[in-house]
Amino acid sequence: MLLNKYRILVVDDEANNRKLLLQILQDNYAVAFAVNGKQAIEVAQKIKPDLILLDIMMPGMDGYEVCRKIKSDPEIHKTPIVFTTAMNEIEDETRGFEAGCVDYITKPISKSLVLARVATHLMLYNQHKECEAEVVQRTAMFQESQKSAIYMLGEAGHYNDDDT
Repeated sequence: MLLNKYRILVVDDEANNRKLLLQILQDNYAVAFAVNGKQAIEVAQKIKPDLILLDIMMPGMDGYEVCRKIKSDPEIHKTPIVFTTAMNEIEDETRGFEAGCVDYITKPISKSLVLARVATHLMLYNQHKECEAEVVQRTAMFQESQKSAIYMLGEAGHYNDDDT
């Protein structure tokens, strides 16, 4: 994996689909692959990708189940998942969103659409991480200021009452 590049995990059982997504993504992103659901979960746990492009129709564990399992794993549950699939019915999309995906791209895929959606979701993911870090930092600062105020009040109490 290259440094300073977002990590994208592509999960698809079809070699041609993986090759096409590699051609689309390789110039801008570090791309890893999985060919089935079990392998997708293992690779995701290992590399902690910034985004997952996930096919739905795969042998064994389908994409919906993979998505639910990833979303239940506390170490990778915040990773955005975008379904890339030939399933284009409203019910399929609804099921995907219910499983935890953030977007849905139907095949045949378009290079410009994939790049735009990937960039958008990575930007949102990055903003979310930055906001969480800011909340942690400000909470720590607030707790420190509360502690300081309590100590100051304790000191001030000593000046007003010599008997305690």
